[in-house]
Amino acid sequence: MGEKFNFNNRHKLNSNERKKILPAHKLLLKFGLKKGDYIADLGAGTGFFTFAAAKIVGRLGLVYALDISEDMLEEIKKQIITLKSNTFRSNKYAKINIVKVFENNLVIDNNSVNFILASLVLHEVDNLNKTLEEIERILRNNGKIAIIESKEKIEAEKIIQILKKYNFKNISYSDINDLFYSIEALKIKE
Repeated sequence: MGEKFNFNNRHKLNSNERKKILPAHKLLLKFGLKKGDYIADLGAGTGFFTFAAAKIVGRLGLVYALDISEDMLEEIKKQIITLKSNTFRSNKYAKINIVKVFENNLVIDNNSVNFILASLVLHEVDNLNKTLEEIERILRNNGKIAIIESKEKIEAEKIIQILKKYNFKNISYSDINDLFYSIEALKIKE
């Protein structure tokens, strides 16, 4: 069984150190996220990437914050309430749909999004095959997946081999820094 992130350590998810080593806005732009995209943030946690994505995709886009933890999703809800009184409700941000999911059931409809971010979550799942199959199900044809993972917790080659099995092409690997790597791929059903 994959070891799940401990909710009591949630403060680490939005720490200044994490912002330096994984700059959310910059990474999402590097992955090609753009205005009007529909994105699923898989394993959204406290919303570290969720809010950056909402700003990038804007009012024409949509963000699904997906997590198996009700506690984590509550943290995102609290931030939305705080931000509503400030700039969040301006025309700069996308709507965020908060969705409680299960490891092998992402709940949202087939072909719902054209972009999926799976940041530091795949090493936690019990069945990587089933999770990637679910990702393939909710991603539109020609949609993109961007994966960020820890070099210490899961080998990139393992993920790449399973992506190939589920209609993913144009797979690329990149080092983010000494701790993390990224994998990008397109879903191309022929």
